[in-house]
Amino acid sequence: ITIATNRIKQLQNSIDYKCVVSFKETIVESNLKKVLLRAIVPIYEDNKLAQLIGTSIDLTKESQIKKNLEFRINFEQLLISLSNRLINISIDEIDTIIGEGLEQIGRLVGVDRAYIFKYSSNKKKVSNTHEWCADAIEPLIHELQNIPISEFTPLEKTLATGNIYKLDNAELLPDEANEERLGFYKEEIKSILIAPTI
Repeated sequence: ITIATNRIKQLQNSIDYKCVVSFKETIVESNLKKVLLRAIVPIYEDNKLAQLIGTSIDLTKESQIKKNLEFRINFEQLLISLSNRLINISIDEIDTIIGEGLEQIGRLVGVDRAYIFKYSSNKKKVSNTHEWCADAIEPLIHELQNIPISEFTPLEKTLATGNIYKLDNAELLPDEANEERLGFYKEEIKSILIAPTI
């Protein structure tokens, strides 16, 4: 838990002088919680500090909502910026802008890899056309070519309906998705989010 240094001094004074400490804007943060402290009261027994009683407001939910909103705004602004860049550009510039866009999206979301796959003309295979990798992540674009869709049946069924495929833990894939699991294992994928595009 993190508390501002000046607030710790106030708290110590309240203990030394046996008085109530009121806080107006003190935030106490841990990995899971964000709390606004309002007051702390030292309780004494036999002239010795027995306990501290505090009042607070839990801001964890509000803080998460704010973070989600900020992320959504940043993501929408990024998509608008990329869309504007793709207007009236030459064919020679498309690959560069797509690559830069994947990098911006990847860094914003905080992932190791962002890439685009394209279906073959008969819809039976897919190939990786663009890829961005974070630092220390090995590119796989040259290996991810002409992959049979049959290796990813559950994934393909989801994308075929126009829905987003979301996998939080590749190890929890069912037995019927064994080929899919092996493919993710080869690429060292632990979680993945795939959205179909027209």
